[in-house]
Amino acid sequence: MSILDPSAAPSAPNYVMTYDFNQWLLNDEAEGIAYQLLKEVKKRPEASIQIDGFTDTWGAFESNTRISELRAINIKNLLIMKGVSAEQINIDFHGEVRPKGECILYYPCPIDYRSQNRRIEVRLE
Repeated sequence: MSILDPSAAPSAPNYVMTYDFNQWLLNDEAEGIAYQLLKEVKKRPEASIQIDGFTDTWGAFESNTRISELRAINIKNLLIMKGVSAEQINIDFHGEVRPKGECILYYPCPIDYRSQNRRIEVRLE
């Protein structure tokens, strides 16, 4: 498979939750999205859940990687606490290495675009 093969690209996420700088706990908006996710998962108990954590480029690389991991773990733990099977959930964390938007073009990412990269993406399969 070629690296330019479109089938190798991840599908669009079903849910995206954004975070404040250096935070891994849900803000009010992200909490509402997590609730919607939970409702959908309860309707689709056979679904496999892929959770990917990301950060912006501000801060140390190691810290960003850890924060993206904590974001993914937090969502996984929330789902498990609400009755979702751990076997359904796969997490991955990318730190700052998979930016989106204007951050793809500039390093460090322009301030106005950083918030869209402090995120969790959830895909249901």
